[in-house]
Amino acid sequence: AFLALSFGLRLGFTGVLVAYVAAAAIAFVALLLYTLARLPPVFTRPTGPPPLKISVPPDFWHLSLSLWGVSSLAFIMTFADTLILAVFWPATTVGLYSAATTFARLFLLVNGALAYIFLPVTARLAREKAFRVIEWTYVTSTRWIVALGVPLLFLFVFLPGQSLRELFGGSYRAAALPLQILTLGAFASVAVGPVNACLAGLARSRTLLITSVVPAGANLLLSFTLIPRYGAMGAAVAWTVARLANTGFGALALAWGNGISAFRRPLTLPLAVTLAIGIPVFAGMALLQVPGWSIFPLAIGSFGLFLGASLVTRSLNRGDLLIVRAAERVLGRPLPMVRRFLERYMAPDPLPASPPLPE
Repeated sequence: AFLALSFGLRLGFTGVLVAYVAAAAIAFVALLLYTLARLPPVFTRPTGPPPLKISVPPDFWHLSLSLWGVSSLAFIMTFADTLILAVFWPATTVGLYSAATTFARLFLLVNGALAYIFLPVTARLAREKAFRVIEWTYVTSTRWIVALGVPLLFLFVFLPGQSLRELFGGSYRAAALPLQILTLGAFASVAVGPVNACLAGLARSRTLLITSVVPAGANLLLSFTLIPRYGAMGAAVAWTVARLANTGFGALALAWGNGISAFRRPLTLPLAVTLAIGIPVFAGMALLQVPGWSIFPLAIGSFGLFLGASLVTRSLNRGDLLIVRAAERVLGRPLPMVRRFLERYMAPDPLPASPPLPE
């Protein structure tokens, strides 16, 4: 709303900056009020005898320090290429690249939102030693991340110019090639699943720190090497390599250390069917030069294609029910229609020896 108002009043860069700060402040206040309303009164002064002194285990401090380091390194991995691009190239190039990165980060938005559900579920299941159920949940979470990412993949790879023109204007079509590179890297990085959330839920803090240090260093090294000569293209390559290194190393650590991998039949089969149908269709759309407005129905159709492929291949399983239960806790309300739909089309239990799903 603030951004629309700033454009309507033609306030320029200052208006956009004020709109961003105002939106962030409103979001912070809303989250603060929500936390105060939902958080139990654990900070009230006790009326009984003084509580016993509680010692904090060293592992807690190690995990906290590692997560703080991971979040700091994630900032470097995400924005270093853009900042370095601004040092060597004019503002026009930075603006074009920023438009492309805005689209590419839509993939990470879905992954990050699901992490708030997946991380606490993983921590609770790990405490109960239900590692097979964690794998179900991991594969299922990845499938829904991919389901929401497939439309973006098709649009930004095959119709990047139309996508940029419709949402940013015709002058941003020059960012089409960097957008294609960023899209391929972003989709591949989320297709391996919510790696960092799973590692955090399993309390593998050292692995998290290692898988963040290497990509952050790679982003800085590649940015200073490629950006002065190749501009936005070099920045796109640096960001893509950093993203792939971060999730790739984490996925390997999960597979080797915990036997958890997203590449199971419930994900690979519907994804293969979707790509086999969608790639020729969107390649034809690119050759036909379809109008820009068509990207919106094409996005909905792509999501429907993946959902249909999941139903036809019987890829829904009990992991979907666990995700729905976690979502119900977050939303504070039941989702009976979603449950009935999943129970109707759910495939036979792929892991019959696993423990029952926790309520």
